[in-house]
Amino acid sequence: MKSTSDLFNEMIPLGRLIQMVNQKKDRLLNDYLSPMDITATQFRVLCSIRCEVCITPVELKTVLSVDPGAMTRNARPPGV
Repeated sequence: MKSTSDLFNEMIPLGRLIQMVNQKKDRLLNDYLSPMDITATQFRVLCSIRCEVCITPVELKTVLSVDPGAMTRNARPPGV
């Protein structure tokens, strides 16, 4: 007989669960931040700058694990 964790992993793989939780977190954060007209992705950039973890765009790109094009797109206000 299979264990409960084996059955659960067959139903929904762990990687998929992590992705689902991350998407839900981003939706909740986007809803919370919408009055300030920023997105969850933009919030991550602002937090990295505010905490002085990153100073240059290259450091931001590395810390946030994004490519330079995504960095530029995420820094712009929506619709620009």
